[in-house]
Amino acid sequence: MTPEIPDARLKEVTRWLRRQISLDDACARLTFDDQNVVHRKWYWTLFEWTLLVCTGIALVCLYRRIRDGRVRASEEYLREWIESGGYSADALWEYDTGGDSWENLCGECGYAIVRDGKVIDFWMYEMN
Repeated sequence: MTPEIPDARLKEVTRWLRRQISLDDACARLTFDDQNVVHRKWYWTLFEWTLLVCTGIALVCLYRRIRDGRVRASEEYLREWIESGGYSADALWEYDTGGDSWENLCGECGYAIVRDGKVIDFWMYEMN
């Protein structure tokens, strides 16, 4: 069960709505963003694992990786959120706090579900 979102937070997200977007367009944007992630070099991974083995934390990390399964793309998380919440008939909107908030390191953006002109749920995609 999803925890109840306070009305004040939903009103805040409502002020930040930018434009209505289709699910396919949102997934395409997430896929593009995922493809542009800079992956770290092999030697940083080797260094990290050497450090973890020396400190004994490697077993915990390995256990978590096995427990969590394969890494999923952002698009899969978005589709799962929409399907599990039963939001497929509702409007999907992008929201963004705007330039000043990003410059002051308190920005966020994501997707909101709008039903009858009111935000009923949101999925934060980025924040700083």
